[in-house]
Amino acid sequence: MCGRQTAEGFFSAAEAAVGAGDVLVNNAGIAWPGALVDVDDDIHRHVVERNLLGPIYTTRRAIRSLLARGADGDLVFVSSDVTVHP
Repeated sequence: MCGRQTAEGFFSAAEAAVGAGDVLVNNAGIAWPGALVDVDDDIHRHVVERNLLGPIYTTRRAIRSLLARGADGDLVFVSSDVTVHP
């Protein structure tokens, strides 16, 4: 999930189906094989959108929901060292 509108749509659908959540797990990430100088700008943009902006959008949406309800919650971020140990 990398778009703000996608995150909004996901949360709206989930809340309609099962109610508001109190846990968010950000566990998506992608890597692109190749040297920095060899990978196209569009690929770099896609990786940044998925790995950085996706978690920002989902976390922001989750926090807004928690604050609106005066609820406590948990945010979990999963990462990988695949770029260090391919």
